[in-house]
Amino acid sequence: MKQPLIGILPLYLKLYDDVKPELREAFPPFLDTIAAQFRARGLDTSVADICRVKDEFAAAVAKFEREEVALVVTVHLAYSPSLESADILAATQLPILMLDTTMDADFGQGVSPERIMFNHGIHGVQDLASVLRRKGKHFEIVAGHIDNAEMLDRAAGMARAALAAKCLRTTRALRIGPSFEGMGDFAPPETVMEWMLGIDPEEIRVKDLAADAAAVSDDAIAAELERDRERFTIEVPEEVHRRSVRAGLALRKRLDEGGFSAFSMNFLEFQSGDEPLATVPFLEASKAMARGLGYAGEGDVLTASLVGALNQAFGRTTFTEVF
Repeated sequence: MKQPLIGILPLYLKLYDDVKPELREAFPPFLDTIAAQFRARGLDTSVADICRVKDEFAAAVAKFEREEVALVVTVHLAYSPSLESADILAATQLPILMLDTTMDADFGQGVSPERIMFNHGIHGVQDLASVLRRKGKHFEIVAGHIDNAEMLDRAAGMARAALAAKCLRTTRALRIGPSFEGMGDFAPPETVMEWMLGIDPEEIRVKDLAADAAAVSDDAIAAELERDRERFTIEVPEEVHRRSVRAGLALRKRLDEGGFSAFSMNFLEFQSGDEPLATVPFLEASKAMARGLGYAGEGDVLTASLVGALNQAFGRTTFTEVF
C-alpha cells in the first residue's frame, strides 16, 4: 500500500495582510494541525505557502503538479475571492477536495466577535464552489471541525480514492492468453480502455510462460518452498506444491521484469499437464495480490487493474468471484 501525497492549498485575502498583517500569525499552527491529522491517517503532505492572488495560486498548483500529488486539498483560512484561484484550479488535471473546516468548534453568544476573522472561510468555499461548478471542474467537499475524526477519515478516504484513480490510469497490465471467449461484461474494446483509463494490456501465450518456467532453478524453488512452509500450513503433496511454485516463480519473473501492476490468466490456455508448466499459477496470484498487484480471472485485465489500483491505495484488496 502506498502513502498518498496530498497538496494542502491555504486560501487567504490580501486585504487582510494589508490592513491587519498580524492576523496571519494564527494560521501556520492551524495548517500544521491539519497536516498532522492527515499524516496520522497514513498520508504524506505538501503544504503550500498561504495564497492570496493569482500568481501565488499558480505557483502553488505548479508545485503540486511537479510533485505529482494525488489530491489538492483547499483550506479557506478566510474569505478568498474565487476569481483569484478558480481559473488555475479549473485548469489543473489534479483532483480537488475542499476541506471546509474551522479553528473554533462553535460560535455561540459567548464567543468574542474577534473570532469571526478566524472562522469565516465558508464564504470563500461557497464562492469558489459556485465558480468551479460553472467552469465544469469537478470537486468534492468535506465539512466539519478540525477535531472531528469522522470528517478527517472521510477526507483521508477521498485522498486514497484519488490515489487509486491515479494508479488505475497508470496501470501496466499483463494478460496470459486471450480473454475467455464470449464473456463480454469485462471486455470493452481495448482502444476504449486505453483512451479512457490508459490501460493497454500486453498479451503473452502460455508457451512464453513455459519458457520462463524451464529457466527456474532448483535452488530458487527450494528457497520458495521453505518460505511457504514458514508462512502457510501446507496440506498438499510436495510435488504438487513444487509444480505450483515453479509456475509461480516464472510468472513472478515476468511480472517483475515487465513492471506490471496487474495481470489476468485464461485458465483454458493451460491445457498441458507436462513440465515445466504443469499447472495454473493460482498460488502466485494470491502471493502477487499480497505484494500489492491486481489479479482477476479469465483474461479480465479491467478488473485486475481495478484490484491493483485499490490494493495500492487502500491495501488488503483481493479478487473474488460471486456465487
